[in-house]
Amino acid sequence: MASADISLDTAALLSIALESIAYGFSLLMFVAVWMLCYTSYGTNINWRMVALAVMFFGISTTHIVLNIQRCFNGFIEHRDAPGGPVAFFEDPSVKTFIVQNALYGAQTMIADALVIYRCYVVWQSFRVVIIPVMAWLSALVTGVFSSYVLAHPTSISTGVFFKASKQWTATYLFCSLSTNVLGSGLLAYRLWSIDRNVAPFRTTKSHVAPMLRIFVDSAILYAIGQFTTLVCFFVSNNGQYILVDMVIPIVSITFCSVIIRNGMIAIENNSYQDGATDQTLPRYPLRPLQVHITQLRASHRDGEEASLTPEDSMGIKRNVDSQA
Repeated sequence: MASADISLDTAALLSIALESIAYGFSLLMFVAVWMLCYTSYGTNINWRMVALAVMFFGISTTHIVLNIQRCFNGFIEHRDAPGGPVAFFEDPSVKTFIVQNALYGAQTMIADALVIYRCYVVWQSFRVVIIPVMAWLSALVTGVFSSYVLAHPTSISTGVFFKASKQWTATYLFCSLSTNVLGSGLLAYRLWSIDRNVAPFRTTKSHVAPMLRIFVDSAILYAIGQFTTLVCFFVSNNGQYILVDMVIPIVSITFCSVIIRNGMIAIENNSYQDGATDQTLPRYPLRPLQVHITQLRASHRDGEEASLTPEDSMGIKRNVDSQA
């Protein structure tokens, strides 16, 4: 068995317990997103972001179902098998574990791609996102090879910590972490620089600063999960099983939190503008006003006056125009 601080059966129990707690938070956040869709903000909501939130929550739900199935198989069905539950959890070629790894890879790759997309939208320059894109492509390639070698282990006595797995998986985790840090850092810097440049000319509170805090908080939470997973895997600690399972709902939580906090800011701004309008611009009932011009008077220097009808005035205008 690989050198580890906790046994695999203990890691499996802690994994399902902590993932269930995190999944509960993600469920609450997902419900809050749907409640937000039926408020006044719902007319301006980005439904593509909502679709991604649904996808992330679906992946998180599928992952926890598979984790429950995996624990049931290990602790119940393989209870009396040779090696017991520990031998079952050591085998990375189990179908439920393979699918869980695929879900983890898909979730993190989509989340990293979204970070790059946001960075590109803010900067409007492909040159800025070249390095994050290269890191994302490296993570994609190494992730595919990592999933393959885990599904075809050379030895199950070391779990996921055999040589080929450590090379590909550690590289994948590092590339994914680099993509997140680079993309989020560039995004945060761009938002901060925009807010700083417009600060001298701003007469109201900043709308960029709340967005900056949202992205920074979400990026830090996601990066912490990835970094601790990388460290545990690098030192062959079975705690990485727990962290990998927790990252899945964390991605859903962070993504839903961005939608919710943006919606709350938009609702607050709309309420503020409506209140300011009600206080400064009182509303009065208006009726259409009709103006009738019956005649015009022209005054000459000698004091005489002449009355002109609207038709005559138009004739004078035509004469003046022809003389000009």
